[in-house]
Amino acid sequence: AGAIEDYVPLLRILLGIHLRAYLQITDADAKKLAPILLMVDELPQLGHMGPIEQGLDLGRSKGIKIWGFAQKLIRIQESYSDAGGFIGSFRAQIFLDPPSMDNTAQLVSNMLGTTDDLSTGGKRPVAEPAELTGEEFRDKAIIKGHGTTAAATSRDMAYQDPDLVERMKIPPPTGKP
Repeated sequence: AGAIEDYVPLLRILLGIHLRAYLQITDADAKKLAPILLMVDELPQLGHMGPIEQGLDLGRSKGIKIWGFAQKLIRIQESYSDAGGFIGSFRAQIFLDPPSMDNTAQLVSNMLGTTDDLSTGGKRPVAEPAELTGEEFRDKAIIKGHGTTAAATSRDMAYQDPDLVERMKIPPPTGKP
């Protein structure tokens, strides 16, 4: 973790310069270039970055796709004053084991929406926050695409599928984390 903190200023400069330069290219010129996939693990550790927001808002027409990863919603909220808008600008969101302590489970519950409650005739959440943090959703990925209904899908690990292990040449697990 210390190495990331040491390099945050450099990473911010590199990402900012490259994203801003690419966003200056005309859409027609961008179509002649290879698309860019920017994957940023632990995105909140970089702090608030205007170029990332601009890349999310304007980059699609230029072939820029940004995948941001974060362990906790609260870290995004600390970096972005409009965290809901920031998260909403991603074309898809995937939640794994949403914690209840920072309202992530409540956000996911709201995102999943409601269903008819036959016992009361009213509506009830598809999944309550307590359910999302429990055993039923432990091995699920909750996926929400832009303009789509959220879904809970199984979380299958590539290293547990013999066919994928063979195809990807994954070494057998050593038992060490």
